[in-house]
Amino acid sequence: MKNKVISKLIAGTLLCSMVSYTLPVFAYTKEETVYAKLDNRGNNYKTVVSTHIMNDENLDIIEDLSDLLNINNTSGEESFKQDGSKIIWNANKNDIYYQGDTLKDLPIDCNIKYELDGVEILPEEIIGKSGKVKMTLQYTNKELRTVNINGKNIKMYVPFVVVAGTIIKNDNTSNITVSTGKVIDDGTKTIVAGMAMPGLQESLGISKDEIEIPNSIEITMDTTDFKSEAIVSYITPKVLDENDLKIFDNLSKMESQIDTLQSSSQKLEVGANTLKSGINTAYKGAKTIQAEVLKATKSLSLDNSNALDSNTLSQIQTSAVSQVSAQITTQKAGIVAKAKAQAEAVVDNQKSVIESTAVSSFNTFLNQPANATYKAIYDNMDPNEKALFESAIRTTASNTAKTSAGTAAKGTAESITDQVATQVAGSVSTTIATTVANQVKSTAAQKVVSQMNSLNSGLSQLTEGLAQLDSGATELTQGIKTFNEQGIDKICNYIKENVNGVANRVKKLTDLSKEYSNFTMLNENNNGNVKFIMISDAIKE
Repeated sequence: MKNKVISKLIAGTLLCSMVSYTLPVFAYTKEETVYAKLDNRGNNYKTVVSTHIMNDENLDIIEDLSDLLNINNTSGEESFKQDGSKIIWNANKNDIYYQGDTLKDLPIDCNIKYELDGVEILPEEIIGKSGKVKMTLQYTNKELRTVNINGKNIKMYVPFVVVAGTIIKNDNTSNITVSTGKVIDDGTKTIVAGMAMPGLQESLGISKDEIEIPNSIEITMDTTDFKSEAIVSYITPKVLDENDLKIFDNLSKMESQIDTLQSSSQKLEVGANTLKSGINTAYKGAKTIQAEVLKATKSLSLDNSNALDSNTLSQIQTSAVSQVSAQITTQKAGIVAKAKAQAEAVVDNQKSVIESTAVSSFNTFLNQPANATYKAIYDNMDPNEKALFESAIRTTASNTAKTSAGTAAKGTAESITDQVATQVAGSVSTTIATTVANQVKSTAAQKVVSQMNSLNSGLSQLTEGLAQLDSGATELTQGIKTFNEQGIDKICNYIKENVNGVANRVKKLTDLSKEYSNFTMLNENNNGNVKFIMISDAIKE
């Protein structure tokens, strides 16, 4: 018994002496939970701090610093002595739990605004009202710091994350929503939770046009008898940890990939423009060819002029009487030769049209499903082989048309002149000669017109297809241009210009988060962390 009393006296003496002398610094972790009571407008009227000192080293004596008022031990019998802000705890190897009041300003302000059907209303006036209600919880970060990033002083806020929640009864309330959060309805009540990060928008230097980081929470509902429970806001400065920063380790690789993306997108735009230009040229060319073919076809089909001129007819008439057989024979050869020459000349004049028609017909033949094997063979040819093949098609088509027209004209002329060989009257000779020549001309012209009509039909389909393709190419080109200018370029330039700056700011925010480790006071070599819980008053009758 006596020894116990002596031990207590020695311990008490040591404790009192330690208050007056500098103690060795022992490492411990100090956790603070700051409870703030707010009225229903968000004004703080009472703040209590609950502190937990984690005695990881099983110390008997713990030196603490605190500016709290009315400190009391909330869990245990550990005693303490206080000298100003210095507090000496007789820990006896235990953790310390204590609580006290404070008049210090909170790092985050909360302003609560109420609206009924779009009109702001006081909380005491909204009780029991019906209509569309919106509650806006506006949070303001007051922990502004000046930091140095790459030699430049920048204003940044200590990063705080706010998670606010409340419970709404479903009796007289429906259509409950929350911005930047979640609504959970269990049938009888609805749990509402939202998140805000006041000051983070400014700290990161990001425009709201690019991305908007919320600093407020909006809760809306339809009600027939408005009431609200307390709103609890949980606030912590722990936004990021070291693992979150690993995302910025490969920035150089990401920038290289962004350059490749931007370059490839620009090449795509150039290719689209080239494609559009080529299609447009082909479309215009097809329209020109079609117009010329129509013009030539119309002119040829309406040509009623005589195949033989007046001089030739006069010679036939003069010679007819005296040189019947010889003249007829001679004239026969001349008519036949001239008819043949004219038919061949007509074909020569349409040579390019006939050749193009042949190529178009060949392409049509290849594109028929039944001829897929031939198309595959043709597609596998190299460009030189294709060019030679196409040249052969063109030459064969024009030569065949010319030979056919000449042969037809010759045969017709010979047949007709044989029939009139026995007639000698001048008028009959000229009539027959004219008829023969015109028939030869008409026959040849009809064949050419028929071929040109077929060609024109193909050209119409080609032109129509090219017109649609040209329109599509225009839309494609404009779409790619818009995508590049409004999408790829903006995204790539923004990332290249801002990613390093944002990364540096995020790293600095992590430093600010670590530095904000307590609300009251903390010994220099000890660890600490702090969180805030703000509870606003309910609105009830």
